[in-house]
Amino acid sequence: MDQMPDETGQQAAWHPLQILHHHGNEQVAERDESPSAYLVFTLAGQDLAVNIASVREILDTQTVTPLPKAPPRIEGMIDVRDRGIAVLDLASCLGLHGYMGENQGRFVVFEFDTGDGAKLPIAVRTEDVRDVTEIPADSIEPAPQTLDTWDSAAIEGVARRDDTMVVVLDLHAVCAPQGVDASLFDFS
Repeated sequence: MDQMPDETGQQAAWHPLQILHHHGNEQVAERDESPSAYLVFTLAGQDLAVNIASVREILDTQTVTPLPKAPPRIEGMIDVRDRGIAVLDLASCLGLHGYMGENQGRFVVFEFDTGDGAKLPIAVRTEDVRDVTEIPADSIEPAPQTLDTWDSAAIEGVARRDDTMVVVLDLHAVCAPQGVDASLFDFS
């Protein structure tokens, strides 16, 4: 997959807004900024979707450096172009169980507003990044009561996709619950 240059002009990781279409042997990149576009990924065997507006980039796997005395939901940090980025253990935040080996999967880096105009990057390790797809708002159903072991604030709803169910997450609710200091995620 082609990569987009980052702010330094170097080849950055694949950007989720870059959707590739194949025409013969060439690939044509289009930017899709639709508010109903979602990044679909797999975590602990579950297909999850997040609005691409908060996705900064997708990275290949790398070693996570543990952080002493970090909260349990912080897996550690990764180095992205000489900047440390916290890795959130999203599976445990959502109550999902499943083990991924150290060098498996991909990282999705999300950006969140800190309230002062700055953007805070937070990475999540995934088993697989599926694709970017459009999910119409009227096709997102409320999460059924059978998912009551999950924090319902973290779930926007459930969408049907082909023969599978995709849980649509509200990452802002997962990553920035009340009472959590955003500086826990900032290593700059």
